[in-house]
Amino acid sequence: MAIRKGYGVQADAEHCEESGHFEGGDYSKVSPMAKKRGMPQFGTLGSGNHFCEVQRVDKIFDAEIAKAFGITGEGQVTVMIHSGSRATATRFATTTSASCSRPPRDTASASRPRAQLRPPRFPEAQDYLAQMRTAINFAFNNST
Repeated sequence: MAIRKGYGVQADAEHCEESGHFEGGDYSKVSPMAKKRGMPQFGTLGSGNHFCEVQRVDKIFDAEIAKAFGITGEGQVTVMIHSGSRATATRFATTTSASCSRPPRDTASASRPRAQLRPPRFPEAQDYLAQMRTAINFAFNNST
């Protein structure tokens, strides 16, 4: 999506896991609060363990692997950026945990020790997985 809208180029997707898109994400499963929180953060670095690091290649140990990463020689300057999903995954998990704190509709599962856990057959579990996949896609697009 980011590439189609001009925020990246095809080479970005080619150098990203899953080609920059994790199947199964469903933006409609994202709460309005998570959307409101996430949108202004899109395209930002963030804080915590998020960083931008300028590096200089000191030594190449495997020329083939270095070439795959676009490293052509010692002394080359590279930039490493880690920005992630900018807390969208945390917001999704909080929202889903709240919905899972209610007893499940399936009374046979109500006796489980942790009410937050749901087998994949439950709608709450499917929503959670769709939200996490959406957070992955947010992270892919945020770092493109």
